[in-house]
Amino acid sequence: MSAGFSQLAPIFKASQAALLISDMQNDYLKTAPLGSERSRRTIAPTTRLLETARSLKLPVFYTRRIYRRDGLHSSPVHRLKNIGKTGITVEGTWGAEIIDELKPRPGEIVVDKIRYSGFFQTPLETLLRGLKVTFLLLTGGSTQWGVEATARDAEQRDLIPIVMSDATHAGTEELQEASLRNISQFVGFVVTTDEALRLLSQT
Repeated sequence: MSAGFSQLAPIFKASQAALLISDMQNDYLKTAPLGSERSRRTIAPTTRLLETARSLKLPVFYTRRIYRRDGLHSSPVHRLKNIGKTGITVEGTWGAEIIDELKPRPGEIVVDKIRYSGFFQTPLETLLRGLKVTFLLLTGGSTQWGVEATARDAEQRDLIPIVMSDATHAGTEELQEASLRNISQFVGFVVTTDEALRLLSQT
């Protein structure tokens, strides 16, 4: 049993929870060089959590990292490093779409973003406030970019981010471990998918 689960169990309420699936897009999971066994092995645990969230009628959110064809959204750093000009998750392409295994259903909310955090210049915070969400369950990738950035912004908005250790992926195992350590120490809580399902079952 993780420390995160032990701390959350006395206070967690499924009625105040939402699931956010971060950037599970075709280019990041199904095509080289970003798609890898490391990323694809998170599909199954994310699917389990998604199915439970749907059965409990929890709000379900998805984020998509979208690059404009003209590059106007890119930051100065991205321009200098030529990030966003590589043809990855370009607006309107198959690669930018969420993978079929996790395809959003009607009523589930897709938030398109132009930076790493799901909160930056998006309606995510307003929507979560409207739904009276306190606990934000986070899956997807990449852990050291989108997931951690979103978790940090959630914590600074007085939400409680709960990150799945086995349903998130990073470029390397070292990056995964470092990011999860940051989150568990300073930002929120880290649990396994099984532990998250136990939390959801207790309320």
